[in-house]
Amino acid sequence: MAATFNLTEIEKTGAQQCDAEFSPTVGVTLKVWPTKGIAEATGAGNQQISDTKVGARDAKLIKKGASDTLCAVAVEVRSSSRVDFIASANASLDEACDAATKLAEAVEPKLPK
Repeated sequence: MAATFNLTEIEKTGAQQCDAEFSPTVGVTLKVWPTKGIAEATGAGNQQISDTKVGARDAKLIKKGASDTLCAVAVEVRSSSRVDFIASANASLDEACDAATKLAEAVEPKLPK
């Protein structure tokens, strides 16, 4: 995926998480939740959560999760696990949601069935 999106500054930042630069104005995080399902995907503050699909999988689009320019796509792996694709843009919520969605769509076929 790194080459597909020209991700830079890729860094493992936890046991189940890595961060990267998606573009000069967007940072992304991929976080694996091996024991938390899609129902537990929430934001903080004034988030806007909607149900969606990524491929054939259930997912949630979380806008304004921790800030006005943060967007996440939480994708169900199994009923008790998920992967979050989180993007934060310098200025635009739409830019963040576009990055999070593109990453989720690219990685989804590689997730366990």
